[in-house]
Amino acid sequence: MPIELCRQPSSYFLSASENMMPKEKNVELNSQVSIDAIDMQSEKADCGVKPLSVILIGVSHLVEKVNGSLLMAKEGIQVVNGDRLLIDTANTVHSRRGPNHDIYDQVDKRSRPDYIWFHVLELNGNDITESDLYVRQETFITDDHEVLNASNIELSNEHRFYPLKVDKYDYPTLLTHQKCAPGALKTIKDIITAVEVREENINVKYEIEKFCSELSTHLGGTFVSFLYGSYATGSQKEGSDIDVMFSCDNQTYIVYQDKLVPLLTDFLKVLHDKVGARVDDEVPAEAKHLICAQEMMEAANGRIYYPQGDTGKPNIHTLSYFLDKEVVLDGMKKSESGRFGADFLASKYLKLRLIFNILTTPNEIASNNSDVVLDIKNNVRDSLIKLSGDLLAMRPDEDQFGVGHLLQDGHGNAGEMYLGYKFDRVGVAEKLKQLIYNFN
Repeated sequence: MPIELCRQPSSYFLSASENMMPKEKNVELNSQVSIDAIDMQSEKADCGVKPLSVILIGVSHLVEKVNGSLLMAKEGIQVVNGDRLLIDTANTVHSRRGPNHDIYDQVDKRSRPDYIWFHVLELNGNDITESDLYVRQETFITDDHEVLNASNIELSNEHRFYPLKVDKYDYPTLLTHQKCAPGALKTIKDIITAVEVREENINVKYEIEKFCSELSTHLGGTFVSFLYGSYATGSQKEGSDIDVMFSCDNQTYIVYQDKLVPLLTDFLKVLHDKVGARVDDEVPAEAKHLICAQEMMEAANGRIYYPQGDTGKPNIHTLSYFLDKEVVLDGMKKSESGRFGADFLASKYLKLRLIFNILTTPNEIASNNSDVVLDIKNNVRDSLIKLSGDLLAMRPDEDQFGVGHLLQDGHGNAGEMYLGYKFDRVGVAEKLKQLIYNFN
C-alpha cells in the first residue's frame, strides 16, 4: 500500500523552461552496500550521516526496501518536480533497480546495470526515516543546480540477472534449406497475391493453416501457426484484428528470417484488408510474426518467471515497471512518457511473456509436424501447472481450484500489467482451468 504522508509543497519550483547545463557536486562515501540479490540480507554499518538538501526534477517515486532489497521493492511515495528531499550522502545502496526496472534488458543483452540509491531522511521537511525510503541518483539536483556524483562509487558485477540455464531446443525436421532460395520466396509472394486478388469471402483459420503448410512445402523445415484472440474463439466482430504468430525450426529461421518476416507482414495485411480490420502494429513485426524453435520452447518452459531457477519462487514483474521513464538531464528536465518504449516492445523479455500468454489462452495450432504441436502443448501445460502451484503456495487465501491468482496479483495489477490474462476475454479462464485442472 502507498505510504500516506501529509506533504507540504516546497516553495522552490524548478521551471521546465530553465535551460542550464548541470554541474557536478562530488561527495565522498563512507559506506556502499550491494543488495542486488533478492534474498541477500545486508547489514549497514553506522558510518555517520552527511545530510544534503536536494530538489526533485520531473516525477519519480521513493522506493522502500523489501527484505533488504530494492529490486522487488514497491514504490512508496510519489514525488514531483520541486519537492525537497534531505538525503544521506555518506551511505549508498547499490542495486540493479533502475529507471525501467531494466529486467528485460538483462534478459536480452545480459548487461550489468548499476544504479546508486541514497537514503531519504526528510521529504519537504517531514521526517520519513522510519519508512526506509530511497531515491535514485540522477533524479534530483542540489540547490546550486548540481548533479550528485561520488568519485569512490564502486560498480559491482557480483550479482547478475541470469535466468535458469537455457537448454538447446529445435523442431524435428526432414529437410531444411542451407541457403536462401529466391524462387521459393517468389512462390510464397505469389501465394499471398493470389489471396489478395480473390474476390470471395475468406475463412481466416483455413487461410492461415493453408499458408503455414505452403511455407513448409516451399521453404522446407517445420512450420507452426498459432491463431489466437477473437478468431480462435469465434467471438470476432466486424473490424476485429487477426492475431496470429508463426514459428519454424532454427535452421529455417536463420536462412529465411530477414526475407520472410516482411512476407508474413504482407500476408497478415491482406487478411486484415479482407475482413475490414486494421493491423495492430504496436509490437514490432520482428518480435511477433516469426519465432524460432529455440525461443518458442524457452517461452513454453516459463523460465522467464523464475529468475532464480526452477527451485526458486516465481517472480512476476508487473509491466508497469517497464513504462518509459528514461531520465533526460537536459535543461534540468526529466521526461516520462508513461508508455512502453520501443526497446521494450521489441525485447526478447516481452516476446517470451507474450508467447507464454498465447500458448495458455484459447488458440488454434497447426503444423506439418503433429509431434511438434504435441511437444509444445505438453511443455507449456507443465509450466503453467508449476507456475500456478507456486503462486498459490505464496497466496494460500486464494481459491485453490480457481484461476484468480493468474488473473491478478492481489495488489491492483491485473490483465496486461500482470500475466496478460484478461478475465473478460472469451474462454480465457476456462482455458486456464482446462490446462491446470484438466477440466473438460
